[in-house]
Amino acid sequence: MPARGTSSVILLMRQTGNVKTIQRCSTHSLLKNLPIALYFVAGDHDEYEIESQIGPAYKVMREHNFDVAMRIVSGVHDFSTWRPELPDALRFVCDKLSRPELAGGEQAQPGK
Repeated sequence: MPARGTSSVILLMRQTGNVKTIQRCSTHSLLKNLPIALYFVAGDHDEYEIESQIGPAYKVMREHNFDVAMRIVSGVHDFSTWRPELPDALRFVCDKLSRPELAGGEQAQPGK
């Protein structure tokens, strides 16, 4: 586990032809290149007070230009509260899907 305030270093290995390359990158630079989209939904009567926890996460993600949406809806912490949001959540996330960019601007290819 990295110390507080530091970012992890991830080693990525990819193969081009017969050459394998290992690249060091921080989690921050890796996340900047990944197509991440999150859709938060919380009930306004959630017994875990999730709405107060997702607010700060939503704010930080917006500040770093991630695709993120947050909905506080009437309800508690159960699927009957989230179910009506599922079509919008899937539409939002699926609209953001793309292949991640590798260092150098290349597109990642399936199975490589």
